[in-house]
Amino acid sequence: MSENPNPLEAPGGQNREELHAALFADLVTRQVNMAAMFLGQAPLPGSDKPAVDLEAAQMFIEQLEMIEVKTRGNLTKAEAHLLRQSLSQLQMLFVKVCEQGETPQKGGSAGPGTAPAAPVADPDTPQPPAADTLPGEGEPKPKFTKKY
Repeated sequence: MSENPNPLEAPGGQNREELHAALFADLVTRQVNMAAMFLGQAPLPGSDKPAVDLEAAQMFIEQLEMIEVKTRGNLTKAEAHLLRQSLSQLQMLFVKVCEQGETPQKGGSAGPGTAPAAPVADPDTPQPPAADTLPGEGEPKPKFTKKY
């Protein structure tokens, strides 16, 4: 095998920056897909039904937050937008699943006919204010709090 004559060019003719951008987008997408799967948006591998595992979803969301912090100032506008948008959507989905009363479960779901338990509020923890209404819309805008 011959070596790549230009060290700045990746195999297949891509330059290293293009390759790194594609790999970064793939990493973010994989993390998002895993978190969404654990938030019940897709069936778990080897299963035909979705399951909710809030602890696993939280881990993937926190990993994306860590990536955002550790890469701050080193991303292109497109990469930063992809990461921020993906993270925001996951956080909103996490809150929505929590508000629906899903209980954290390892690899399982509440099952048919089972009423999900409502989360118990800690009396010492300040509760977020009621959801705001978006201007011109009748539906409340959910607020994200980092209490997951």
